[in-house]
Order: sequence, then structure tokens, then C-alpha cells
Amino acid sequence: MNTTIRRKGSRLIAGFVAAGIGVAAALGMASPAMAAPDESNIDPNATGSIVVHKHATPNPEGTTRSTGTELSTPPAAPLQGVQFTVSRVTHATALDLTKSSTWQTLSTLSVQTVTTAGNGYSVAQVGTPQTTDAQGVATFGNLPVGVYLVQETSAGSQPIALRSQPFLVSIPLPEAGKWNYNVHVYPKNSLTGILLAQDTTAARALGDVIKYTATTDVPNKQDKNPVTSYVITDTIDATQVTFKDAAVRIVDGTTTTNLVGGTGADRDYDLVTNASTGVVTVTLTPTGVQKVNNAGNGAKVVLDVNATVTALGDGSIENTATVRINDLATVAAIPVLSHWGGANVVKYPAGAGNENLRLNGAVFEVYTVGGTTPIAFGTGAPRQTQFTTGAAGVEGEIRIPALAVGTYELREVTAPTGYRPITARMAFEVTKPVGATASVTTVGVPNEQVQAFELPITGGDGQMAFMIGGGALLIIAAGAFLIVAGRRAEQQG
Repeated sequence: MNTTIRRKGSRLIAGFVAAGIGVAAALGMASPAMAAPDESNIDPNATGSIVVHKHATPNPEGTTRSTGTELSTPPAAPLQGVQFTVSRVTHATALDLTKSSTWQTLSTLSVQTVTTAGNGYSVAQVGTPQTTDAQGVATFGNLPVGVYLVQETSAGSQPIALRSQPFLVSIPLPEAGKWNYNVHVYPKNSLTGILLAQDTTAARALGDVIKYTATTDVPNKQDKNPVTSYVITDTIDATQVTFKDAAVRIVDGTTTTNLVGGTGADRDYDLVTNASTGVVTVTLTPTGVQKVNNAGNGAKVVLDVNATVTALGDGSIENTATVRINDLATVAAIPVLSHWGGANVVKYPAGAGNENLRLNGAVFEVYTVGGTTPIAFGTGAPRQTQFTTGAAGVEGEIRIPALAVGTYELREVTAPTGYRPITARMAFEVTKPVGATASVTTVGVPNEQVQAFELPITGGDGQMAFMIGGGALLIIAAGAFLIVAGRRAEQQG
């Protein structure tokens, strides 16, 4: 009789308790030999406890289960704020732990069996949910002898990707020829994370493209608890940029696997975009999920989103991203921002008091500092590289629609009619927005007017020459008169 009961108790530890007791394997601990439960040794009036020790899944996970006793060395990476519930499992005849037949039942009992309607089991929550403390511990005390279902019900703020599976545990638990009424369990969670970055190298003006990259962490693998769903979202600022395209890849060490999109049967992900909200959603298909499960621990799933700048808006273009694995916690990345501003070029005649005058017809180009190619603006084809004062309906001005914050140079290609051209480039700076308002830099550019002829200066040498010339003519006329008069006198005499 005792030999039979001992074998049943061993099956309980291997099957029923092994469903969720823990990770002594991560610490290299092996389970001691299990003694058979003995009906005469169980105190049906005793109370016990279930102490949950919550921590992140190690890499590698390990294979040896714990025994229900508290580990002398706590596991690394405790997780605070994870919520658990404990529920009592009852049955009209099958769960009386003082009977030997019950232990035969427990050796094959599963969570699915006790939670499926019609199997005769009832599950009722005991007390209130408990949340793990800074050491990752949550304690459920004053539990009568019986069978309990332990469930992780909330991840709190933890970036949990693979939640610990529900498991069954008995109070008491057979352990090395004794009965353990205070059971310590070590369920694990695999975590994920997400890092968001932006590349604005090619984004200087309206119509350029910003590249956003969301890098997500594939959770450490768990035995019989694989990744089943993987969703990454990237939210672009729909008021200032528009979606262009996206790509997804798995980076596993030095190996990169580009995933297949589109609508074909072999696709690895589905892509959905919302033009009004800016939400870009990538959902891995079963084929893509399998590729994630085949990747090693430490692998990354990376989403690249390209977006075209279409408006200045408030001058701050924000991007956010999240990852959600196995429909658990949604983990958000730290948002990224790029700053933009505008510039108004004002053309007027040089000279004091002329600042309010305006000159049309001046043509300008914008360059990066030292650049040799003018910056192109807009989403049309061809893009605009030259601006003419007055052409947009504002007298003597041009409005440069949007530039990334930084220093630029203005080049006058054509001067206004009747004014001297400016050959040197003029530097100007686009600054960050002030509050929720984009900054607009005003660049004043005066031009010297050209004189058609170099006229004489009033009261100068020109007037003197005129007077000298006039005097000479008078002297010549007087001399001629005297000569004529003399000749007449000689003739008369």
C-alpha cells in the first residue's frame, strides 16, 4: 500500500506541481527524492500559505523544477508590481486530500481540466489579489488544506512579454518524506523592451523623409510557453508628416532576416496604416511568429517607418511606438522629437528709413552651410529650389515653408530690377519652436539701387567749367566786336 502511494506522490511532483512551481534549474538545484504522502500524517485542520517569488526568466531558462521550499539564494531580477490571485479548487468527491485516491487524481489534474465547465470542478478566488513587493514576493496566507489555482492577473508596469502560465499547487505539498504547508513557488516572466530612434540625416526641408526605427526585444524563451502573437505600432504625427513605407526585419546576432510583407500567402506580417491618426500597425502572421520563435534569445524584431514631412505645424514632430507580445502588457518606447521652423526673407532698398519698403522680383536659393546644391522643397515634381520675392502674393517677401532647426545660407540668384546684386551668401538660423508655436526667422536683405548715368555733382567742378567756358565766349565776342569797329573807323577816315 505504501509503495503504491509513494509512486503516486512522485507523479504529482513531476506533473501537477511541475506546472508552475519554479526555476531552481536556473540556480542549478535538483529536486530531492519525494516521499509518498501518508493519510495519517496530514492535518486536515491545518492552514498554510503560498509564497510567490516573481522574477525574470534567465537566459538560458534551465530545466530543473523547484521543490516548494524556499531557495537559500533568491533568484536574480525580481519583478515588483506583478499581481497574482489564488483560487480554491473544489470537487464533490475528487479533492479530499486525506484520501489516497485523491493523490492519484492530482497526478493527472491540469489547469484546463479544473477550469473547463462540465468537469465537476469549482474555482473560487480566495481573499484579495496580492502584488509582488520590491523583492518580487507576494504571500497568500491562512489557506486551508486543499488544491489551489495560482494565476498572474496583471503585469503592472513591468514590460512582460511571456506571462507565467497558471498552475496548480496543493497545501500541503509532499516533500522529502514530510509535508510542506508553506509552499514557495517561483513562476517566471520573460520581458521585452522597445527602443525608438529617428534618422533626420536626409530631412532638411518640407518634402524630405524622416526614418523612424523601433527595435523590440524578443523575450527569452520559456518551456511550453512560446511567442504566439507579436504586434508593433508606430504613430507618426499625422498633422505634419505622411506615411511613405515600412519594412520589418529580425536581427539575430550578426544575421538579419528581412520579413515579407504584402498580401501573399507567404507573408510574415500584415501592415495597416491610418491616415487620420497616423498609427502604423505591424502584426506578425503565424509564419512570422514562427521565425521569431526560431530566433535565439537576445534577438530583435525591428520596424522601420519612413514618413514625409508635409507641414510645419507647431514645429515639433513627435513619434511614438509600442510593442505587445502574446496580448499582454503594451510596452511603450520613449518618444522622439524633431524640431522645425520657417523663414521669411524681406527684400527692401538700402538706406535709412527704407525698411518698410518692398522689392519684388529678387530670386533666392537656400543652401546648407558650405553646400553646393540648393535645398529642394515640397512634395511635387520637380521640387522647388528657387523663391521669388512677391511671387507668392506677399510684396517683397518670400516664405520658406519648413526647415529643420539649424544654420543655413541664402544666395541671391537675381537682384530686383534696378538694384545691385549681392554676391556673398547670407547666413541665417532656424530656431526651435517657442512653446506650441513654430518659430519663423525673418531675414532682411537690402539692395543698393543702380544709377543709370553718372550725373555731374551740383556746385562742383562741372559748374566751374561751365562758368569758365561761358566767360571765354564773352571775351571772344568782345574781341571780335573791337576788331570790326576798328576796321570801320579806318574806312571812314
